[in-house]
Amino acid sequence: MSWIDDLLKQDEIDDAREKSYLREHLEEAQNARLTDEDLQFVLDAIVEYYATSDVLDQAPDKNGEITIDGEAIAAYVIQKAQDERHSPFNPEDIIDIVALDMDYDNE
Repeated sequence: MSWIDDLLKQDEIDDAREKSYLREHLEEAQNARLTDEDLQFVLDAIVEYYATSDVLDQAPDKNGEITIDGEAIAAYVIQKAQDERHSPFNPEDIIDIVALDMDYDNE
């Protein structure tokens, strides 16, 4: 296996762990509405938002933290879903997933 294959395999493992975390923390109705494909779409869109926005280029505050607007990320994900004709999402579901993604990243 090449290093790229190893990296892709690790990415799959990380995504599976995060989707499991999301499933554990989302409400039952949300879990019923959202497929694993939906969750992966949202997670990929969140990563794309961070990569294409300047949010991570901000200067940290005096505590060494940067402010991340979860609602802006959710709006980006919803717009991307509309642009790509992915099934429509409930905005509250996306806001919850974005918040859980931030929690997951901070663990």
